[in-house]
Amino acid sequence: MVPVIGDLRRDVFEEMCLSRSASSVDHLTIGRFQQAKQGWHVDKSVYKDLLVDLLSAFAELKECLVQLLLLRCHISYSAAIPARANISASASSAGASLAALALFLRSKLSQTSFQVPRVAALTVGPGAQPGVDLGPLIDDRAVAKVRRLVEDALARGARLVHGAVPGASRFVAPVVLAEVTAEMAIWREEIFGPVVAIRAVADEAAAVAAANDTDAGLCAYVMTRDLGRARRVVRQLAVGMVGVNEGLISTAQAPFGGVKASGYGREGSRHGLDDYLEYQYVMTTALDTP
Repeated sequence: MVPVIGDLRRDVFEEMCLSRSASSVDHLTIGRFQQAKQGWHVDKSVYKDLLVDLLSAFAELKECLVQLLLLRCHISYSAAIPARANISASASSAGASLAALALFLRSKLSQTSFQVPRVAALTVGPGAQPGVDLGPLIDDRAVAKVRRLVEDALARGARLVHGAVPGASRFVAPVVLAEVTAEMAIWREEIFGPVVAIRAVADEAAAVAAANDTDAGLCAYVMTRDLGRARRVVRQLAVGMVGVNEGLISTAQAPFGGVKASGYGREGSRHGLDDYLEYQYVMTTALDTP
């Protein structure tokens, strides 16, 4: 779950705003903020613009806090390893990200060509140690869930391509499973762990059908050299966000959210204001008065 700022002391926020350079809170906004703080007379439209700018600042600040959290935990995206976007994205937050890649749909011919050496090169360990790519899972229940999903998949015919069934340690090494089917629990449940599940599909239509065969609809990823195919597939995916040849798609300027069981509404961008607004419709007919 992405941490969200629930409360921030005004003096701290003022100091942060006034110390920022020209970014989402520009110098003009800083001037407006100073005017509002000192009680100067300002047109109402200025306050409206100020609110939009401050919300944008909060969104950007949240992204900074997430990045700071990742750095403090040393959960990196393996910058030292020339990994492809799908590997680095699936490794993010040890698989404990809502938007991390976990289920891969590949053609039957390319199912065995997954970048296993790049996964094997990821280092698991305490975040305080340099060179660590994946930190621990959050608690023992998370480890037990990953173990249950991997064991269920293997019992139902999945093939273990890399790694092993997690033990008792919260430091779970990456696992790659092939020949995953829709009957396996790992296809239906959130993994929240460093497990890559690969399912073979016959063609593009089958890939789209498999991708939409879920009650979740937060995000999907399309990796292809054919941008025509990318546009065609994106239009058919029942998700709120899509990354095309990109594994890290979250940004403060874009509306973050999904469809189906992934929820309603959006966070970030101007659409993030919608849940805080009340609309009033008024229809008036002019009448002649005596």
